[in-house]
Amino acid sequence: QDVTRLDYGTNAGGTVLVKVLKLRSEHIREVTIDGNPVQFESETIGKDTYTVFKAPSGEHSLEIIKGSPVAQPADQTLIKG
Repeated sequence: QDVTRLDYGTNAGGTVLVKVLKLRSEHIREVTIDGNPVQFESETIGKDTYTVFKAPSGEHSLEIIKGSPVAQPADQTLIKG
């Protein structure tokens, strides 16, 4: 499991929208702020894909937890001959 950790601070009023560029090969499993899971989504702009989520104002720690995508079973075709 690979984790990106960041500490951030902002004095913006209310929540802020965070967009973190991700590698094409990365699969994001979870995003946490101060250890609490938050909802996130992927957004593609051109050829770039971002992990996007809302975060509270103030000083916080966030983690983006990555993992391998679930392997899809291979198509099995039996040939009788």
